[in-house]
Amino acid sequence: NHLEGARKLALKLPLPEAVDSAKKQDRFIREAEAWIRLGVHPNIVRCWFVRRVSGLPGLFLDLITGGSVEDKIKSREISAPNWERIIQIVTEVAEGLSHAHGLGMIHRDIKPENLLMTERGSVRVTDFGLVKSVEHGHLRSGAPEGEAPSDAGTTGTGEFLGTPRYGAPEQWHKGMRITPATDIYAVGVVLYELLTSRRPFD
Repeated sequence: NHLEGARKLALKLPLPEAVDSAKKQDRFIREAEAWIRLGVHPNIVRCWFVRRVSGLPGLFLDLITGGSVEDKIKSREISAPNWERIIQIVTEVAEGLSHAHGLGMIHRDIKPENLLMTERGSVRVTDFGLVKSVEHGHLRSGAPEGEAPSDAGTTGTGEFLGTPRYGAPEQWHKGMRITPATDIYAVGVVLYELLTSRRPFD
């Protein structure tokens, strides 16, 4: 419970190895702050604040208890020919992403497990841990002075950023720019999976 507001929040902690240096911790906190700047939207899980818990930077998020779209796909609770439900899900995901894109944020890891369901059945996009900021149509990493920006979908070592099964082509190639279309591609993959109960190319 968040006692000041009598609100129940979820706590998300990174793996220790993900923040085992000052540089990694700074990057994690910058990503969390970008998530916080998204503010309140009915189709985005809100990140309220960051606090240290057991020596780790913890994210305090809206507590969403209805499971994920991935759960609903696996249980066949959501599948064809439930067209209205599928359209509702994809529309709400698009609404959440439109809000993020309007604020210059690209998610980069849209997939069913990052789409949470409320008890009333609405969808909220979560896990903006790979969020990128865009300014004037170009990526800016928010990197400290002297640190090279990361414009592409891979790290400098060629590591894929995101989830390969849902990743757009530009996320596979160092040097290709990430744009809002990267998220739209992933939404298309999710839509395909909702309609067919399998992913493309599986």
